[in-house]
Amino acid sequence: MSTPVRDAVTGELAALRGADRRFGAEEMHRSLALARLLCLSYGEGELSLARWRQVRALEAERTARVAEAQAGRSSGAGPAPSRSGSATPSAGVTDVSEQGGGRRP
Repeated sequence: MSTPVRDAVTGELAALRGADRRFGAEEMHRSLALARLLCLSYGEGELSLARWRQVRALEAERTARVAEAQAGRSSGAGPAPSRSGSATPSAGVTDVSEQGGGRRP
């Protein structure tokens, strides 16, 4: 990680920690691990500022979905539907055990 990127990441993580005391070591680790995996998925060996911004955007989307899901649960609305519109994530998925253990002849 280059010095300017390291300084930006460090500053942003410190600001997040200052704004929300719940943002601790686990969340910092999650963000850095996601940054590493995202870089690797794009074939990049080093974190860039643009990729860090992408990580922060993904984390913002994730935390918004978690907050929305928790708000839905506290209001008794039940589970949120999946992207396919089904309330159960495994709808339409056949259990491997029903197919003879997953082995093919």
